[in-house]
Amino acid sequence: MTSYPGLRPVHIARGETLLVYRRDEVGAFSCIENNFNCYGRVNQPAAYRFLERFSVTKGLFRTGLHGLILLRDGSYLGTIRGAILRLEPDQTFFNVVLPVTRGSRPLNFCEAPNGRVYFGEYFSNPERSEVHIYCSCDSGRTWDVAYTFAAGEIRHIHGIFYDRFRDGLWVLTGDLDSESRILFSADHFENVDTIFQGSQSVRTVHIFPMKDALISATDTPYQENKILRLEPDSGRIDELQSVEGSVLYGCRAGDYFVFSSAVEPSKINRSSFASLWFSKYGETWKKLAAFQKNPLSGKFFQYAALPLPSGENNTNIAYAY
Repeated sequence: MTSYPGLRPVHIARGETLLVYRRDEVGAFSCIENNFNCYGRVNQPAAYRFLERFSVTKGLFRTGLHGLILLRDGSYLGTIRGAILRLEPDQTFFNVVLPVTRGSRPLNFCEAPNGRVYFGEYFSNPERSEVHIYCSCDSGRTWDVAYTFAAGEIRHIHGIFYDRFRDGLWVLTGDLDSESRILFSADHFENVDTIFQGSQSVRTVHIFPMKDALISATDTPYQENKILRLEPDSGRIDELQSVEGSVLYGCRAGDYFVFSSAVEPSKINRSSFASLWFSKYGETWKKLAAFQKNPLSGKFFQYAALPLPSGENNTNIAYAY
């Protein structure tokens, strides 16, 4: 296990190129050559660039780039606090294409094979107002509402994921039992079917679609968190592995599935360690590493977590931050 201070892995491009964020730069990083090649810059306010120099203020103000995706046309979409950004292939700076007015940012982007890009709203939503899924048909330049959950249906959207086996889109929502759902749309949100609902076992942030099942992991403070196997056709849910805390990130690394658990203390989840878990086939899981949380981490300074990069990773190298 090798450490590279100051680099945040955010995306795997074209199956093998690691893209990282450092200060206000996004670029490719080679672990073999220890070399960074800048692709673009995030034009944050000067005050944010200053705050990002210190771990305490970086965590408190959630500065920097938190999400990134390389689109089919060669452009990039990213998220910072309060905005969605886009980088044209021939430009140097990311530009704001959509202010985020509810919450700080969506948790992920999903590009379908037809080029449409989606994200779901993620915000505190104590009033349980309506929640939108947004779609872009022009590689993130403009956005429209593709689907709306009515007021009272859900709290927010944890993620949207394309399933090549079923040629459709999975939507993950939370947080209470009735609001925790795994939904599927085969026609780009003309119709949306609820496949799983009604318990913390289907409160999840990331899934791995497989031919006969979904591999997921729970994100709940109300019960022990688990890595699960879910069968959409039968509705069966099998517990595969207990983990120390809420699972907030997942990724693939070659033939391996990887989840990371966070330190989000509750009466049930008391561990002070954030951990990486891996499995070659999705059935048997092993702990790869565990890291004790910083004493300052928590509600205001961000919970201790191990963010994983987005994108398809065809190598057997796993990256975490």
